[in-house]
Amino acid sequence: MISTDPYWKRSFSDLMSHLERMQQDELRCKQFAHVLSILSKVLEGSEVLPPVPQLWEFFGKMVINSYSIHDELHENVIGSGVYLGASYLDHQCCPNAIVSFSGTKLAIRALEPITQPLPNQVFISYIQNDAPSWERREELLQRYYFRCLCSMCTTDAEQTDKQMTSVKCFMANCDGFTGIKEINNDGYCQLWPCVKCKVIEFPTEYVDEVCQLWLETRKFVKDLNKMFESGEIQNALDSAEENLKKVENSLFHESNLNIVSTMAIAKDACISLQLWEKAAVYSEKVLKQVPQYSSCINIMDSLSLLKLAKLYIYLDRPTETVQVLDKCEKMVRVTHGEDSALHQQTRNLQQQCNMLLSMHCK
Repeated sequence: MISTDPYWKRSFSDLMSHLERMQQDELRCKQFAHVLSILSKVLEGSEVLPPVPQLWEFFGKMVINSYSIHDELHENVIGSGVYLGASYLDHQCCPNAIVSFSGTKLAIRALEPITQPLPNQVFISYIQNDAPSWERREELLQRYYFRCLCSMCTTDAEQTDKQMTSVKCFMANCDGFTGIKEINNDGYCQLWPCVKCKVIEFPTEYVDEVCQLWLETRKFVKDLNKMFESGEIQNALDSAEENLKKVENSLFHESNLNIVSTMAIAKDACISLQLWEKAAVYSEKVLKQVPQYSSCINIMDSLSLLKLAKLYIYLDRPTETVQVLDKCEKMVRVTHGEDSALHQQTRNLQQQCNMLLSMHCK
């Protein structure tokens, strides 16, 4: 549709490069110098290399407008590419459309009815939305040079951030929770009112402890993820479980993102180590908390459901498998489409499980 619809027609010259901001960015300058060095060696003695200012313009447009191309299971990045029509789309942290790939073919699928599918009415998320608003805004500013003002970062930020950063209320007779409103670069931390007792003033010691605990466990999750991705699977699982025990009696509420992220990595480690029972337990705990963060449909949520369904198959739990696959099929139909290989895989599993379930009932 995009290639033939005049509203979506675009050329490379139309793309934004954010050149002035990019040339003030130390990391981007290093990346450009590296690219220029490689091009100079490859094209040594050639007259086809454009002038440096023009190369900067090309570099900026490609960095800002390129898409990471994932396999259907979003487990591997197989490349990156610039898609001219899709580059029209602006960002929202809770978008009304989603990008998926079949090979190198990009598809934009609506997550809700869009009455006028024009470029200024269709929004996608440039980043994963599994972070509180101040972290998402900082990432978007660093990578794309704009400050997000979508509802999830403004009017709806309290509900989302409070769940993601949830900590137990300090009041002795309150079993509610509060959450972090923002941590700025100077370490200044603000908290939201408690969901239950509505207290808005907190002891300085409590605020400092909450802030320190969040920052420490945030770093831990990033390091844990690097450990897992580097192939240290058993070490990652051991570290995750040790940390989960440590924070069990801490200020963290059960819905805190750092706890949930740690359990998600533990789940993936268990799958790699074929510890199916333990992997299923972690998966159930993660899927119980994630929907509380946002009502947005997310590709990763549908893939998590598919993983849980496969775990139930290994564990011979057909009733739970069918229930999870029903949820998964509805989400995959939206995120990938009925013609996708992933949807067909889900449908095949549904049919197999329904057959097994009928045999169990006989």
